[in-house]
Amino acid sequence: MSRRRNWPQRLQHLAKELKRGQMQKREALLKLDQADRQLEETAQRLAPPQPKTAQQASEDMTQAAQRDLASRAQDLAKQAAAKHDPKQEEALRKLAEQAKKTKDPEQLRKLAKEMARRAGQLKLARSLPMDMMPNLALALSSEDLDKLSEALDALNDLPNDLTPAELAALAKQLEEMSKALKDSDLALLAKELAKASQCMKSGNCKLSKAALAKALKDAKALLARLKLAGICKNCKSGFCRSVGPW
Repeated sequence: MSRRRNWPQRLQHLAKELKRGQMQKREALLKLDQADRQLEETAQRLAPPQPKTAQQASEDMTQAAQRDLASRAQDLAKQAAAKHDPKQEEALRKLAEQAKKTKDPEQLRKLAKEMARRAGQLKLARSLPMDMMPNLALALSSEDLDKLSEALDALNDLPNDLTPAELAALAKQLEEMSKALKDSDLALLAKELAKASQCMKSGNCKLSKAALAKALKDAKALLARLKLAGICKNCKSGFCRSVGPW
């Protein structure tokens, strides 16, 4: 900062030296160019960070979905092995490997549906939706607020009697969702999802449901306002950035 404040004086000194003939024109131009680069670098350092775009948020959500589905497929494979069903076990382990490699949220959504189908064949109880995170990634990539709202609706259908293992799994999902949305124009939603995740990690399901309900309420209000603005499809610099802060 001190160097930035001294630039006017430095430029004046440079002009005087040039006028007096104490400096060659070429040398003066080089120093001016150097000062200009320093000024630009300082301005870039001091500028506020750009919000994460919808596409960047979608990519982060897709990576989170990959990890989530791969982990859950592996868990289902273990349960298939416990039920002495080697065919289902092998199929589910293959799905886990596919989830690790698939970077297309639409393909991840299809994998999630196949996992859900096989879990049903094994008669394994499933309280948590398989395709929520791929659906969120798809909604973000297309900046489709209706789809984003629909994907979040899956959280409204969760039962009140989640087991400790289900609470831990949901807490991890919400944490991943929060990280993907952090530093985007949906940072408010990210914050609320992080709060709900922390509640669930504490094992207090009642408090978790309250935090989650608040997150969903805030999300609905935010999405409704963004949709009303009607500019999301044209937004390039951030996820509906020009609507304003939230």
